[in-house]
Amino acid sequence: MKHAIISTSSSGLANLKFSHHMHILPMHVKINNVDFLDSKNINPTKLTQIMQTSPNSLAKTSPPSEAEIMQMFESLYNEGYQSLFVCTLSSKFSETYNMVQACRKRFDGKMNIFVYDTLNLNLTEATMSYEADSWFKQEKSFAEITRRLDYIRDHSSFLFTLSDLTYITKAGKLSAPASFFANLFDIKPIMEIDKKGFIVAKEKVRKLDNTLRRMAEITLETAGNDAYIYLSDGGHDFLTTYYARLLYREYGLKDLPVFPVSTISLANHGYKCIGIGSFYGDLPEIVQRLKT
Repeated sequence: MKHAIISTSSSGLANLKFSHHMHILPMHVKINNVDFLDSKNINPTKLTQIMQTSPNSLAKTSPPSEAEIMQMFESLYNEGYQSLFVCTLSSKFSETYNMVQACRKRFDGKMNIFVYDTLNLNLTEATMSYEADSWFKQEKSFAEITRRLDYIRDHSSFLFTLSDLTYITKAGKLSAPASFFANLFDIKPIMEIDKKGFIVAKEKVRKLDNTLRRMAEITLETAGNDAYIYLSDGGHDFLTTYYARLLYREYGLKDLPVFPVSTISLANHGYKCIGIGSFYGDLPEIVQRLKT
C-alpha cells in the first residue's frame, strides 16, 4: 500500500539538515499585510532578519486554507497514494487539526486518511512525524503508530523563556499591565507546552540567569541523565551561546545540539527566546539522525 506522512510546517522539518520523504503542509505568516507561506517563501532565518531590521513589524499566523489542504490531498490521491497519516500542530492553538479533519471526510471511500493531533509543535512535532513515517515503513497499524506517538509526547519536555517581553506585549499575547510589572521586577516566565497541548507559564522567576538555571534543573529532574537534551534557538545567537556556556559550566552539559524553532513559533513569540528540550525513555528514531 502506498502511503504518505504529512506534517504541518510548524514542525520545522524543512529546517532540519537531513533529507526525508514526508510532505509539508505550509501554514501562513502575514507580516505587514504581506502573506507568506511557511517553508516556501519564509523561514526562521528570514523572519528573524525582518524582526531585527523592522522592530515594529508584527507577524500573524494562520492555518492553511481548506482549498490548500484539499489540493494536497487531491494531488496525493492522483499520484496513487492510498493511505495518509497527517500530524498537525496542537489543536489548542490552531484550527489546522479541525480543518484537516473536515477535509479528510471528503475522501472517505477514496483514501484512508488518519489525522493525529500532536498537541505540540517544533522539534517534538517533527519527531512524531518522523517516527510515524518509520513505523509505517515497518507496516505498523494506525493504532500501533498512535500509541508510539503518544509515548513520545509523554516522554518529552520542552521549556522556553523570553529575554524580552516587548514583542508578545505588542502582539497582544501579554497585557500591558502584566508586562509592566514583569519588566519592573525583572520576571521571566518559564513557558511549556503541557500534556493537553496548551502553552502555559510553568513558573515565573526573577532574573534571566536564574530562569535559565531553573529550566535546566526542571529538564534534568524530568528527563534524567540518559536523555537526549537539546537547545531550541529563537534566532538570538548571543542568548543561545550564552545559555550553552552556562549549561556546560554549571551542569556539565557539553556540546548540546541546537535546532531552530519553527517559523510559526517565532512569529508568535519573537526571536528573543531560548528553549531547552528533551526526549527520554525509549528514544525516538530521529535522535540517531540528529546526531549525525
